[in-house]
Amino acid sequence: VVEKGILGTADTFVRASGDITAKFVENSNLFSEGNVLVTEAVLHSNISARHNVVLREGKRSVVIGGVTRAGGSVAARTIGSDVATKTVIEVGYDPTIRSRTQDIEREVDLNRKNFESVKQGIETLNKLKEKYGALPAEKEELLKKLVTTARGIAEKIRQLQRELLDLNRRLSDAKPGVIVARDRVLAGCVLTIMNYTMQIDKPYSFVRFYLDQSADDIKFTEFKEIDI
Repeated sequence: VVEKGILGTADTFVRASGDITAKFVENSNLFSEGNVLVTEAVLHSNISARHNVVLREGKRSVVIGGVTRAGGSVAARTIGSDVATKTVIEVGYDPTIRSRTQDIEREVDLNRKNFESVKQGIETLNKLKEKYGALPAEKEELLKKLVTTARGIAEKIRQLQRELLDLNRRLSDAKPGVIVARDRVLAGCVLTIMNYTMQIDKPYSFVRFYLDQSADDIKFTEFKEIDI
């Protein structure tokens, strides 16, 4: 619990195993295993909560700029600004799991590139060995090292793919959250619910955005408060 607020820089990181509660958050990075509960404002910050991000009980209760991610839902009085500040809201997937899947996918790609490079080296040395019947001692030692390296990379890729499969199963079991605003959601906002994204190009008032799974689309309806 932060009695006043969190005013930081791009290098400011706050992590908590439970809820984070503050009056305001500005230019900061927050990671919560529970909820992020703010009274007045989240400004140009990156917020990740395993459960919900909720702004209530303040005169403004506004989210402007940055990226706000919640495994559950996001609720505020106002989302965005009158000058169309890009404000990204993502709900429905646990941010820690989603971030890890993205990291794994990048790591798999990198390992595959490394594997191909090592494989080419092995193929080149094997062609030389086939042509001349044998390799110089140092080339033979290099070949053995490359073969060992290739096996290690291949095993690493299999491990990452197993982890990715498990994480994707957990994501597939996730329930879509909602994005709600008691006052307005303004142009310039980008709303994502699970794998579906909606660009906001006009103001919406007293609104609740939800995922219509039968239509594979984000829809909106009258505001209704979320439970936390």
